[in-house]
Amino acid sequence: MHVEWDPEAEGEPKQTWQFDPGDVTRKQATKIEEYYDGSYDQWSAGLMMGKVHARAVLLWHMLAQVHPKIKFEDVPDFRVRQLTVQMGSVEIHDLWKRAKRIKMSPDQREAFEAQIVEDMKDALGREGKEPEAWIEGDLLKTKHTLELPKAA
Repeated sequence: MHVEWDPEAEGEPKQTWQFDPGDVTRKQATKIEEYYDGSYDQWSAGLMMGKVHARAVLLWHMLAQVHPKIKFEDVPDFRVRQLTVQMGSVEIHDLWKRAKRIKMSPDQREAFEAQIVEDMKDALGREGKEPEAWIEGDLLKTKHTLELPKAA
């Protein structure tokens, strides 16, 4: 996942990070759940759906890698345009598998599915692949095989 933070303040440079949700430690995930007030999977789905609070928690997590003592309350208020989060096709596929287990209202599920299909198309396009994706039953499908990480 590519994360870009642009504070837009004079002399403040943009910061970019590569974030892998699978590399978060138990202690970090517990803090994320505390600040998000939901499960880690719900937070991941919130990121995917563009929930601003989920993105604020992500910004705290990324800043805490550089400033370990930063508190969530100290994360600067930001305009939505200042923080961008872009997932790759493999991350979107992984999120889809995890999100199927999350309880959502029918309206939330429909919105989530529509967003995940659009995000998958965007990711495939950024990766130079044909941007075609759809949901068939419980499966998120594309015209080509995703290169999923091999099990260790």
